[in-house]
Amino acid sequence: MTASSEPVIVTERDRTLHICLNRPTAGNALNWATLEGLHRAFTVLNDEERLWAGVLTATGDTTFCAGADLKTLPQEVAAKQAEGIPLPETIMHGLRIRKPLLCAINGDAYGGGLELALACDMRLASEHARLALPEARVGMIPAGGATYRLPQLVGKGRALRMMIAGEPITAAEALTWGLVDRVVTKGELGSAIEEWTEMILRSAPLAVQAIKELVDGSDNKEAHHAEAAAIARIQRTADAAEGPRAFRERRKPTWCGR
Repeated sequence: MTASSEPVIVTERDRTLHICLNRPTAGNALNWATLEGLHRAFTVLNDEERLWAGVLTATGDTTFCAGADLKTLPQEVAAKQAEGIPLPETIMHGLRIRKPLLCAINGDAYGGGLELALACDMRLASEHARLALPEARVGMIPAGGATYRLPQLVGKGRALRMMIAGEPITAAEALTWGLVDRVVTKGELGSAIEEWTEMILRSAPLAVQAIKELVDGSDNKEAHHAEAAAIARIQRTADAAEGPRAFRERRKPTWCGR
């Protein structure tokens, strides 16, 4: 699997679509090609009736996803927007999945990587994984639904702490907080994925999809629009430009509050 050069690897097994982020040398960070690959994979999961469940994971055992690739994605987004091409829809925004989706967090999940996991229905994590939302440290805010999904899972106080301080928490803390559903050792993750997918597949697929539709229907659409508006506002600030620039230059950002 790791020999493939595709940024997202998709395999089908036992009515389950396995979706694997595959940019290990870049921390499986999200660039434009990765977002396109995720969009295609999630669309297949939605549309193919033979598929009853999905699993999202990543190549390697160190990093699940380091978040947005700040070295390339801002420039890619700007170029695509100049051509009138919108950001590919994923489970973080715009694409609602009808089938249950399990996330296997095989390593550190930062920023957009954690937001991908939050948009899944269930989460397993390796015990060595760390989870963080450090966007404020580069002058931005979480852009993939964390501002309304995270408080639903861990409560307002803990969610604010994660998003404002940007400090990572351990997998054990995430389990205690309710952010993940189970923590296993690195060697147990594969068997845990099989166990949980088998559990999902034991239930009637149409009943499962109906339950998921009803639960997802309670999502706060107003919060989604408010987050999108806030992101658009923050992106126009000088601090939002300074954060990625400082990251690329490997220095501490100098904030101006404008």
